[in-house]
Amino acid sequence: MKKDLVHRIVYLILVFIIPLALLGLINQANIHAANFVVTTTNDGGSGSLRQAVSAANQNPGPDTVTFALASNSHITLTYGTPADYIIITDTLTIDGGTAVSLTISGNNERNIFTIGAGTTVTITDLTLGYGQGRGGAIYNNGGHLTLLRNTFRQNDAGTTPGGAIFNKGGTVILQDSILQENISGYGAGIANDGHLEVSNTTFQNNSGNYGAGILNCKGGSVFITNSYFLNNSATYIGSAIYNRDSTLSLDGCGTENSPSIVNVSHTVFSGNYSGGAGTLLNEGEMNIEMSTIHNNTANHDGGGIANNGTLNLFSTTISSNEAVGNDGGAIQQFSGTITISNSIIENNTAFANGGAIAVQGGSAMIMNSSIVSNTAASAGSILNNGSLSINNSTISGNVAIGANTEDGGGAIKQLQATNNMTITHNTIANNTAPNQTGRDGIWQMDGNSLIQQSIVAGNGTANCTVAGGNWNGQIYNLADDASCPDFTEADPMLAPLGNYGGGTLTHVLLSGSPAVDAGDNMLCPENDQRGEPRPLDGNGDGTAVCDIGAVEINFWSKQVYLPTVMRE
Repeated sequence: MKKDLVHRIVYLILVFIIPLALLGLINQANIHAANFVVTTTNDGGSGSLRQAVSAANQNPGPDTVTFALASNSHITLTYGTPADYIIITDTLTIDGGTAVSLTISGNNERNIFTIGAGTTVTITDLTLGYGQGRGGAIYNNGGHLTLLRNTFRQNDAGTTPGGAIFNKGGTVILQDSILQENISGYGAGIANDGHLEVSNTTFQNNSGNYGAGILNCKGGSVFITNSYFLNNSATYIGSAIYNRDSTLSLDGCGTENSPSIVNVSHTVFSGNYSGGAGTLLNEGEMNIEMSTIHNNTANHDGGGIANNGTLNLFSTTISSNEAVGNDGGAIQQFSGTITISNSIIENNTAFANGGAIAVQGGSAMIMNSSIVSNTAASAGSILNNGSLSINNSTISGNVAIGANTEDGGGAIKQLQATNNMTITHNTIANNTAPNQTGRDGIWQMDGNSLIQQSIVAGNGTANCTVAGGNWNGQIYNLADDASCPDFTEADPMLAPLGNYGGGTLTHVLLSGSPAVDAGDNMLCPENDQRGEPRPLDGNGDGTAVCDIGAVEINFWSKQVYLPTVMRE
């Protein structure tokens, strides 16, 4: 009997109860999911955007707003009281439709959309313009916001954060979009105080005081890929990106006590202008890879980048930037740390010191990179007023053009007794200081230098000038004059600067160079600047010994045809 009763109960559950429950869930889902269609450009009433969002807020569950409007339609929002603001409080997709070309205007009165805390919203295929106030187009107040194929144009946050978008403690995913001609005191394109992901997006002609493209507040994280920052302008600092590390709140932006992080890959920064320092100004952690920073200007320091934090550059080109009034044509290091690897820094200009890099504090490490054809009054390539380490790199064709008493150092200028410089397996060639005598290559005014397995040659009237400090322990080095203490004097037989593989610019060794197999394998890294293996048997005596300089002689070196590789 008991078994029969159990069987009957199971039967009832399987046949009646579970199907009814599933049917209820289906019906519930059908009730909750709704598509609200906007049929008028009026701001209010039946069929309006405002009415559709209000209805979606009142209908629990994920809803969609779509548009049945003529192409190139404009919806202009007007605001009387805070009750008139469009605040999204429930899961919603606003789909502009790829063929409609719809503009929603804030009428220069208030921001267009506010996203409530914990709310998931997706907005696609719209132009959002003429918003006003904090988060001119969108204020994301702790929601999860996805933006696809949108244009943000001529929004103005005044002195508050986020000309187009203010992400306050939420998540924003921005793809395939354009942000142009937006204005804000802080973050004219985006002010981020949460998690921000940007891909395939252009920031153009935005303007503000700080962070004209993006302001990342303390505690914020930003990930940027395959994007463009073009012709943005900052009155003070960070015309493209300002990665801020201060806990001083900017109208609610930056109250967290965790570090600010910006990661950039495959992105172009060009034509941006900062009235103070830095196209990119970093106070937190910034990692840049496989990107281009080109033709930007800072009125004071750091035409490309100004750093006060932790900066890592990998496979990045920084070229033709200018620090108009002071130091660091490509990079100004105020404090913190910089690591540069597999990169090219070329054709940058500084009014004062460091045509490529000015290390005014902290430490800088350069590896497997080329620093070429940069210009400054003093320290045509690198100014060291901190701690500097250069490995497996080429410094070539830089010029210090100044004629003042302390100008000079076409390649490197080291200033003070507390400064330290280590140079290992580098080639430093063809740098000049045409208005000075004997300061064309390395000029050490003071400090401590250790140079190992490097070539210093062809640098104007003198490869080295040691005016003070410690110049000790220099081993396995070559110079083509007698100006570098403890160096072996010999012509290293360098090919012209060119691309001999590896993605950076080098001077390879010609066959018969005295630098071939002349180093010490105990000091030899596994690869040369181009990534070629070390050591190789370059002179054919059956023993692999490391070459002096940035590159190891190999097939490239033995097949050099000088007219085809020379850079103009």
